[in-house]
Amino acid sequence: MKSEKAKQYLLKVVRPIAMMHPDCPGECDIKLIEAKRAAELAEQEAEERMRAKAIEAYCQDCGCRVENECGIDSDSCIAFRTFIQKLSEK
Repeated sequence: MKSEKAKQYLLKVVRPIAMMHPDCPGECDIKLIEAKRAAELAEQEAEERMRAKAIEAYCQDCGCRVENECGIDSDSCIAFRTFIQKLSEK
């Protein structure tokens, strides 16, 4: 999980629940796993939205635009490929 805030929130919420139900710790672990997965999916979705917005913003400012459309196929554009490569680096 990338979000430290989400991780801390889940621990803060699940720990008291686990203490209230000491006879079924496995159930709390499953709920924590499900909550972590939900947070991970939300993080992934947010990353995908931000990536799409970054690509759109990059293409809007591209000097190769002709009549409001890309004048070069994105597969042939070295600058675009470099931008995507840098965007994909972690």
